Amino acid sequence: MGPDKVIGGFHEFAIDEIAVSKHSVLRRWGQGAKTFHSFRNASSALHALIKTRKSVRLFVPDYICSSIPEAAAEANAEVLFYRQSENLEPDLNALDQVLKPKDLVLVVCYFGRPTTQELVEFAGRHREVEWIEDRAQALWPGDNIWSDWILYSPRKLFGVPDGGFLFSSRHSLVLPDRSEVSDMVSQNPQSLICRVGRLESRGAPEELDWHPSFSTSENLQRTSMSPCSRLTLGMLDRISIEQAVERRSKNASTLIDALGDEFDVFDVSPAPFMVVVKAENADAIRHGLADRKVFTPMYWPASPSFPRQSRVANTFGSSHVFLPCDQRYSIEDMVHLGEVYRQVCKALG
Repeated sequence: MGPDKVIGGFHEFAIDEIAVSKHSVLRRWGQGAKTFHSFRNASSALHALIKTRKSVRLFVPDYICSSIPEAAAEANAEVLFYRQSENLEPDLNALDQVLKPKDLVLVVCYFGRPTTQELVEFAGRHREVEWIEDRAQALWPGDNIWSDWILYSPRKLFGVPDGGFLFSSRHSLVLPDRSEVSDMVSQNPQSLICRVGRLESRGAPEELDWHPSFSTSENLQRTSMSPCSRLTLGMLDRISIEQAVERRSKNASTLIDALGDEFDVFDVSPAPFMVVVKAENADAIRHGLADRKVFTPMYWPASPSFPRQSRVANTFGSSHVFLPCDQRYSIEDMVHLGEVYRQVCKALG
């Protein structure tokens, strides 16, 4: 105990009083790290990495959350977009023609899906560039660490108030001193308040009243050098990654069975982020589900600053429905969700 530690007063969140997990999310994500820095969010982690370069070109997929190219451009990177297949795989032939030494290439583990062996082998032939694996939607896509850098975004996977991580098992990255920079929760606790508010009102009519405030707090999560909060770190060190992976896997399998064979489901990963269903009338299905208290996200709205070039990027979000299957839900919840989805589709004809 240091001489400056305060003793007494009211109890803060009891994170330090709860036993850590030997197989926690935080420990698995940081295993074997030469670099493992926390930030306010994943786009801030990418921003910090790019700022260590004097000038750099960053290749990103055409279908991506706009926060990634926006953060890169803010760090003075030249952002270039590459084409993708219908299955969202990179066009490796096109990339092969344009890559130059010291380029950065970002690939996305869409909906938790692991990187293909073809891409891993391609990256192995292009060691003149640095590869960034965006695992914002990937709790744990496998043990194969093939890229130079990995981005994690726990806020997309768990009910934590903030956080993004930059990992590397190959490179060491020294950051400027951040001891005087406060975390996002200290600066703006609204995200935490919203998550606690929804938890306490779960099942009550006012549960959904928290959503507008939460959306506002998310819009405040701009790029910053601030680390993530101690609360997020403590929670991630106490959540078992094995249990979360197992629950997601079982939930996805149950939901797919409940949907039946008539629906076209996107590739399912070992630890799915969502069950993604192709649908010509996806927007109408989303509205029908919402009427039945099933709320599904839309990935991702296009940014006016970075208009999408390809048909796949422009239509994927509007032609698929993204169904939750994460560790919050039970097998019974997934059976119910499958039944509701089928009811909505039947009603639409």
